[in-house]
Amino acid sequence: MTTSSRKSVLLIGASRGLGLAMAREYVERGWQVTGTVRGSGRTGLHDLSERSSGQFQIEMVDINVPDQVLALHQRLESRIFDLLFVDAGVTNGPHETIADVSTEEFTRLMVTNALSPMRVLEALQDLVPAHGTLGVMSSGQGVSRTTTAAALRSTGPAKRPSTRSCAASPPVTPMTRGRWC
Repeated sequence: MTTSSRKSVLLIGASRGLGLAMAREYVERGWQVTGTVRGSGRTGLHDLSERSSGQFQIEMVDINVPDQVLALHQRLESRIFDLLFVDAGVTNGPHETIADVSTEEFTRLMVTNALSPMRVLEALQDLVPAHGTLGVMSSGQGVSRTTTAAALRSTGPAKRPSTRSCAASPPVTPMTRGRWC
């Protein structure tokens, strides 16, 4: 693995919203930033990359596709990150109630917002040393107490038990392949 004196962060889901804001902030603070996008279209990350003088790298991954997560790991396996942060997620219509949401849409929300972020942490955690930090976040939309976006609000509580298990797991040591997250 290569090392650098500059701190480094891997932001999963950095193409817009909270992830993009975090990417900008870490670049401003002088970190080496790797941010992911899901698709091949141009995003705010591309603008940030062009302005960052090599301080920012874009990677592509759809967190719902395990083979893409594995491929991302392989592309980054020579790197060490001080922080791995997962902010990837999707939303449904803001005015949809549970009665409005199809089973397929609810499943898409749960897989993308609860299951896949935890799978990504588990798959990429060995890119972060034991003294590094693993993080996962949900947007405020997921904790809103309104009657709208009820399906989205279900994904935050679904993620919490997995993040607690990750926090309670033992750190990576030379004797263990990694910690479960």
